[in-house]
Amino acid sequence: MSVYFQKDEQRIVLHGKTYPYRDMIRALGGQYQASDKTWTLPLTPEILQRVSDLCKSVGGGPRRDPAPVPSRSFEDAQPRAGWNEQLQEARSLAGSGDHAEMTVDGLTISELMHQAQMLIAQGFPRSLWVVGEIQNFRSHASGLYFQLADKKEGASRSATQTVQVTLWRSQLVDIERKLGRDAVRELLQDGIRVRLLVDVSLYKDRGQLSLQVQGIDPNFTKGSLALARERLLRELRAKGLDQLQKRMPLPRFPFHIGLITAPESRAQSDFIDQLRVYRFPGQISFYASQMQGERTLEEVVRGLTTLIASACDLIVVTRGGGSAADLRWFDSPEIAYAIAQSPVPIIAAIGHHEDVCVAEEICHQREKTPTAAADFIAAIFQKTRIDLDQLTVHLSRAMTERIRLQDLRLGHVREKLLLAVQQVLHGQQQHQLQLDSTLDMQIERRCLIEQQTLKAWGVQLQRQALQKTQDLDRLLAERLYQLRNQAERALLLEEQDRSRLEQQLSFTVNRAMLDAEKIAGEFEALVRQRDPQPWMAQGWTQLSDDEGRILSAVQLRTGQRLRARLPDARLHLKIESIELKNRT
Repeated sequence: MSVYFQKDEQRIVLHGKTYPYRDMIRALGGQYQASDKTWTLPLTPEILQRVSDLCKSVGGGPRRDPAPVPSRSFEDAQPRAGWNEQLQEARSLAGSGDHAEMTVDGLTISELMHQAQMLIAQGFPRSLWVVGEIQNFRSHASGLYFQLADKKEGASRSATQTVQVTLWRSQLVDIERKLGRDAVRELLQDGIRVRLLVDVSLYKDRGQLSLQVQGIDPNFTKGSLALARERLLRELRAKGLDQLQKRMPLPRFPFHIGLITAPESRAQSDFIDQLRVYRFPGQISFYASQMQGERTLEEVVRGLTTLIASACDLIVVTRGGGSAADLRWFDSPEIAYAIAQSPVPIIAAIGHHEDVCVAEEICHQREKTPTAAADFIAAIFQKTRIDLDQLTVHLSRAMTERIRLQDLRLGHVREKLLLAVQQVLHGQQQHQLQLDSTLDMQIERRCLIEQQTLKAWGVQLQRQALQKTQDLDRLLAERLYQLRNQAERALLLEEQDRSRLEQQLSFTVNRAMLDAEKIAGEFEALVRQRDPQPWMAQGWTQLSDDEGRILSAVQLRTGQRLRARLPDARLHLKIESIELKNRT
């Protein structure tokens, strides 16, 4: 159980069986180097005295310090003064006595690793802050192991350089006591960029640089996540994508709901169970997706594409909340752009009260929980039902007013038709009287003219010889015959015109009256068909419950409460028993 120490200009290095004394060494400011299982302490007279007393008490003591090895360039191949002594000291400290026969022109691997370890210890005498992204995170009983990665300068975007990091169990317990267990678990995850207080050492067995975590800066990680989130929101707002979903109208009947969440999760069961409470009549298309981890981005985006292609009316993306680190996947550009460019309204129920991710900021509707998302969908149906009831009332009022206006219009049309018929008949009568009067006047005028002509001819005949009397009589007879034919033909034409006008007028009036009676009959039948009062006056009524009208006994059950309507009252009934008709 011996413990040894050696010192240089800045610090003290402890070797040996130090595990039983680790608390005392840590109290002196010691930092454990897991790569070579040594402790490093600052060099002060007080600490040196206490370390010396500890080593002496357990049978140990100081070891000879190796002389500093001067740096050599690749071009300088000649050994310098004192090299043999330095090499022998390095071999003695490295415990490599088997290599005593080697020439002084080269170092063994053990000597090289030891010299490199000492140079790293001198170059990094105290803990320092480093920044990187966690990769390949693993948890073991002895502690936590992972790699800290950063981008290579001048290389491709995916190229990184990494260093191994260890957080021993004892140090983890101390950090969790300071920051809280949950806070530490949130920070130490794959893909999280962190700022760590570490000790730098060289793991000699593999020739690998190693970092031992001594502290964590929680504000750095939270600030990085917040800055990335705000940067993405500014980019979306600049492109006008943050309002695309919010301006999208919601469907009045979202019967096809798409659901993206983890399979067999509490979020899935809460959402579906809440819809069942509302007796959701539609279809739920479920897409199983990882909601935390590196596969979240790919699976959520693929789920949105699949559900959009399946013609969903609404898509719900939900999970059971979580910490800011758990929800960081929903602050990614991939999911944000997929939601913003979706042609289907998206409801996001991802976080809780204070956890609002980018996906919730740009979606159509944000809800706190999966149950609240189901309540929102049920509220859409309720609002649609209220709108339909209001439309039904408005339609009924509009139809009543329309029928009243049509009745008034038909009355006006009937009066106008009667007036028009009377006017037409009166006009025809006046025209007939005018025709009769004109015809009589023409006949009288013709007769008068003929009489005068006859008188003139009589005078002339009297003057002429008696021989022409017979010719004049014959000519007069022919002339009278022509006049009679002309008069009869004129009277016949006038009679035909009057008969045709009477027929046309009668046909027009009859057709107008038939059309008016047909329209009035249709409106009267429609009014009577919609009027429930005659049926109710005969003793008929209508039964209904909260779900609608009762049309069959299949919809009834004992104890069910019903509503009935009478001409002067509304009844609330309760079924005591049901007797079904025997069907033969």
